[in-house]
Amino acid sequence: MPPSRDFAHIRGFWRDSGFRPGGTDLLGLGVEPLLGLGVEPLRGLGFEPMDAPSDAVEGVPEVALPPRPTQPAQDVPRTYLLGSLLVTALLFLPTGVVAVVLSWRARVWIGRGDLARARSFSRAALVIIIVTAVIGVLVYVALIGALLGLGAFSAGG
Repeated sequence: MPPSRDFAHIRGFWRDSGFRPGGTDLLGLGVEPLLGLGVEPLRGLGFEPMDAPSDAVEGVPEVALPPRPTQPAQDVPRTYLLGSLLVTALLFLPTGVVAVVLSWRARVWIGRGDLARARSFSRAALVIIIVTAVIGVLVYVALIGALLGLGAFSAGG
């Protein structure tokens, strides 16, 4: 006779074990009455513990799995996401956003397992990070030079 869909065959187990829904256990989960019972209550339901995983199905021979092919360890490329975020926030926004997008795409391709594309996006992100840093430093130097030329930092006012 197959078990019913409403798990009536298990209700007797819960009733006999002393479980009461919403009982006095912590968090109201009903787990404390079951602590220490082991597998004995399950024997009454027709469940028997297995000695070993090979005893799961009788009459079926164990199948030896073929050895896994050893693949050479591939170097996962760096994404440079932190560096691209830093140069975007601190140095030069327009090219920094491009670096962030390239870094993110490298991360996506790593997740998909396409390391060749990830490597190309990673290299492109690194190049754009360097370009962004150079442009940002030049802009800051030019800005400070212009302010000094205009006398913005002079004490004579």
